[in-house]
Amino acid sequence: MSEDAPSARYFYLRRLHSLTGVAPLGLFLLDHFFTNAYSWTPSSFNEHVKALNEIPGVQAIEWSVIIAPILFHGGLGIWMASRADWNQGQYSNYRNVMYALQRVTGVIVLLFVLFHLAQFRIMQEAAFKNTSLPEAVVPGTGGAGLYDPYGTVQRGLHANGLIVPFYVLGIVAASFHFANGIWSFCVTWGITVGRRIQHVMSWATMLIFLGVSTFGIYALLGFVFTHSHT
Repeated sequence: MSEDAPSARYFYLRRLHSLTGVAPLGLFLLDHFFTNAYSWTPSSFNEHVKALNEIPGVQAIEWSVIIAPILFHGGLGIWMASRADWNQGQYSNYRNVMYALQRVTGVIVLLFVLFHLAQFRIMQEAAFKNTSLPEAVVPGTGGAGLYDPYGTVQRGLHANGLIVPFYVLGIVAASFHFANGIWSFCVTWGITVGRRIQHVMSWATMLIFLGVSTFGIYALLGFVFTHSHT
């Protein structure tokens, strides 16, 4: 095997890693926030979640488009972070800070996603998947035997006083990781060549970060402040 084979393999893995961070994972993040924004109208949230879970082959789609890319992107990201390649000398101090934050937020997001999956995918899967159950007349008040995803999420968020702050941290970290990942994606794939366009892209991606994180927190707060009679 050629001595350059490992470096070439790493080159292609980095490209695939950056690609999966934008699509499908980044697109899924936006779609997930959009779905959660229905939380301000609980009945609409239940209807939307039910429609999503009644898509033919939805579980195969989730595993191939969401869960498998998360495992690949997260696992490879942890390995890349362990290499401690901080790009010193290649970029400005600002970009090196962004590089470090990208890896720190990557670890936070991975832990957050694992917690989120355990809480609502593993422990409460039937509450979202069993769409044959009769729907709760008043979302947020349903119990066993009723289809009420909104109530399930709301009760999960209020199970412990630290859960909502942890979700805020997870949303902010995921939003930053996605937005800054767009900058890295454009550099990795040769879309932004030159310091000027990279500087402009830095500002653009930080605006994306602010917009996505604000929208994500807005969607979360619907579960926190909307009452069951809405």
